[in-house]
Amino acid sequence: MVKVAVVVAWFAFLALRPAHGALSEETPAEFANRFYHAYGELRVRGVPNERQRRALAPFFTLELQALLAKADRCRGSLEPHPARPNKPGCGGDLFTSNSSGWADTYAIGFPQAVIGRLIQPIHLADAETGDAWVDRLMLHHGNGRWFIADIVFTNDRGNRLFGKGSLRRALKGCLHR
Repeated sequence: MVKVAVVVAWFAFLALRPAHGALSEETPAEFANRFYHAYGELRVRGVPNERQRRALAPFFTLELQALLAKADRCRGSLEPHPARPNKPGCGGDLFTSNSSGWADTYAIGFPQAVIGRLIQPIHLADAETGDAWVDRLMLHHGNGRWFIADIVFTNDRGNRLFGKGSLRRALKGCLHR
């Protein structure tokens, strides 16, 4: 039964690759690794600033790019108010379930095809707290390349800033407070 599931998952993965795609085309795992490497190099805290957004823009769908730009323009209203320090803002780590900061390690999981989308699991760990979890990149394929349509937070305790949910939901929630 496990062999059948692996074979079915492999064929679903191959089916999502464009027919014209050569073996040199970037795989979802390569794309995810490139994103987390770039993200780690930028050390983004909170809403990415303009320079960080430009560097990360090729990884995101136009919708996510627009939400991040709007969040940056509204940055002052998104930070916790000094009189209400417990009210969450859009600070911390927006791109993983670990809202306190960058995860120490990550590993790329095996992609899963689900109704026209590809889910790329990312195994993350925080050495300071001992937490380990799997977040999921919701990938869209268009114009011969991959884009992040959303990041689903799946840490058991959720993203401390936003709770369980996703990047899109978190940004929309910050912008509609």
